[in-house]
Amino acid sequence: RVVTDATPVMIWMSGTDKLCYYFNKSWLDFVGRALEQEMGNGWAENVHPDDFDRCLQIYVSSFDARQPFEMEYRLRHHTGEYRWILDHGVPRHGPDGTFEGYVGGCLDIHDQKEASQARSRLAAIVESSDEAIISKDLNGLVTSWNRQAERLFGYTEQEMIGRSILTIIPPELHRDEDMILSKIRNGEKIDHFETVRVAKSGERIEVSISISPVRDENGR
Repeated sequence: RVVTDATPVMIWMSGTDKLCYYFNKSWLDFVGRALEQEMGNGWAENVHPDDFDRCLQIYVSSFDARQPFEMEYRLRHHTGEYRWILDHGVPRHGPDGTFEGYVGGCLDIHDQKEASQARSRLAAIVESSDEAIISKDLNGLVTSWNRQAERLFGYTEQEMIGRSILTIIPPELHRDEDMILSKIRNGEKIDHFETVRVAKSGERIEVSISISPVRDENGR
């Protein structure tokens, strides 16, 4: 109990009757409720209604099969917000091998899941855009290449990922890329820069490009 109350992982335990009888301090702090309120099936009151049936089915079927399980669901935080958690449960056995129930550990993955969903939405927007959208690292190597870029320049995504952006820049304009990378490294944007790019076929295409820096969570 001392060890589990000291860990940030939300821990629960259930008996052979499938009912939970223990929740550690991290769980109780998360939901803002007393142990007595969570015991038995009380904990399920905090599960999002849209997730409840799925969670129950996974828990009961895994319990009956004595198999580990892992599931994601939304649990009501003490602030009233539903947050996504990752719950991993495993069967417990006594020294003689007797089945004694389950023990589980939960992690708050809400921020990571929200970020992942945002990235998925952004990826869908990028892929469906009528504009060629390309990303590159600070060395000018292509890291993403959407479908409109494929149509405009003739190179597939597989052909361009990892290649230099100079592939589509005319030789006499290579110095422009040095200017672009210098501005991006300084965190500056470039708006509607009119220039020329070269397609795989050799065709020269007049384009207007806008470039913005991408920053990590620390603002770099």
